Amino acid sequence: MAISPVQSKKMKGREKEKTLPSFFIFFFILLQPIKIVVMKKTLELLHKGFESATVKTPEFMAFVRAFRNEFTKELKNVGATDIKIEAGHFYVSGFFTLASGQVYYFSLSDVRGMEYITTPSLMYRTAEHYKDFKGGGNQWVNIERGMAEKMRLL
Repeated sequence: MAISPVQSKKMKGREKEKTLPSFFIFFFILLQPIKIVVMKKTLELLHKGFESATVKTPEFMAFVRAFRNEFTKELKNVGATDIKIEAGHFYVSGFFTLASGQVYYFSLSDVRGMEYITTPSLMYRTAEHYKDFKGGGNQWVNIERGMAEKMRLL
């Protein structure tokens, strides 16, 4: 915002407004850090493996916490809201909603034995509501950095 000579006199002791040329603002926006979620901890724990048991083991619950944190960040990067993630007996599943209003269901089946799979994947599909476990056709995405962007979301 430019300051006229009249405004300049009115400001007297006050500091004049400083402005930056628009190209400086453009470059400042470009230099903002981009959030990259690596899913590193999730993959690390999956490849470590899990002991089979009749209860949820501490190792599995540590995996659930890591997956919940990292996958929630992934989903938020694509504008997902109302993210619900539940842990079953050595599996994780849940729902999320996109800005379009489309609800999705996802599932990571039994993780015991996944240490032998080089690229574990997550199943996802459209759903009508948060109790719809049948939904649309199953689709798969590898668990990796940027996986939410690679999902074919409507």
